Amino acid sequence: MNADIAVQEKLLEVDGLSATFRSNSVRALRDVSFRIDAGEVVALVGESGSGKSTTGLAIMGLLERGEASLSGSIRLVRKSGERAELVGLAENRMRSVRGNDVAMIFQEPMSSLDPIYSVGDQIAEAIAAHQDLPRARVEDEALRLLTIMAIPDPAKCFVSYPHQLSGGMRQRVMIAMALSCRPRLLVADEPTTALDVTIQAQIIDQLGILQRDAGMAVLFVTHDLGLAADLADRVLVMYAGQIVEAGPADQVFSRPTMPYTAGLMRSRPRIGAGRAAGGQIQPIPGGVPDLARLPTGCTFHPRCAHAVTGRCDVTLPALEPADGGRAVRCLRWREITP
Repeated sequence: MNADIAVQEKLLEVDGLSATFRSNSVRALRDVSFRIDAGEVVALVGESGSGKSTTGLAIMGLLERGEASLSGSIRLVRKSGERAELVGLAENRMRSVRGNDVAMIFQEPMSSLDPIYSVGDQIAEAIAAHQDLPRARVEDEALRLLTIMAIPDPAKCFVSYPHQLSGGMRQRVMIAMALSCRPRLLVADEPTTALDVTIQAQIIDQLGILQRDAGMAVLFVTHDLGLAADLADRVLVMYAGQIVEAGPADQVFSRPTMPYTAGLMRSRPRIGAGRAAGGQIQPIPGGVPDLARLPTGCTFHPRCAHAVTGRCDVTLPALEPADGGRAVRCLRWREITP
């Protein structure tokens, strides 16, 4: 899905973003910084509980204001050319951004689609929210989007209800809704996790075609490193609410500098990599730490084979520049990178 557009306009800039849930004082995000250029595909990878989905929800302004507090900055260049600060943006203004300038595909479409309205009505509502069009034009556009998503009988799907569709069809509908106002940025949160591999491949291929045709930027949230390697121009690796490695996807996956990234690569199932070839899965010891009780120093040090007592368990590493346009959060990356 690599974008053909060579424009290096900074579309989204996230700077020092932190998110704290008020109910338990847990900091789900800590000093998260990254950018996405116009037309670029960026993968956000990491284990469950690392903060990937929370990052996407923060960009969309969907973290409940009464439940979570945000600090830092999220700046988005809108279609109008305005550079909007999304942190602290009033909800009535955020509604004009959400769906129009940035849209999101959620992991589970059944929880995102309204069961009491037809598919057509829901897509039409998304279009009408940001475009002043006659009802007939709105319905024509909804049918066009369903056709683009390769739904076999768009007219039948238009009048169907979510429960009458397969999981793959529901996800195609969600993508059609997300693209209905031609957003500049699409946040795709594990969009194919619950689907079988054949349907997954079809949807990813279709999404790639649409992304290239529209010149749209994508933040692809996933735990699937294979998909990330295939689709992304750049990759962000997240652990315990922080970015721990970032850079061009081919470089990060072929020569990781952060031990956590290397551990993710070793724990990934690979077809055809048998034991004789040394291809057995090597899971990372332990688990993602409780965000309410993070270890001192580097948050990965209790699971890291390269950790040095008195150093890695004491000093919190900064995200610093590394080779090849990358950034890494590790005190020892120069010593341990092959």
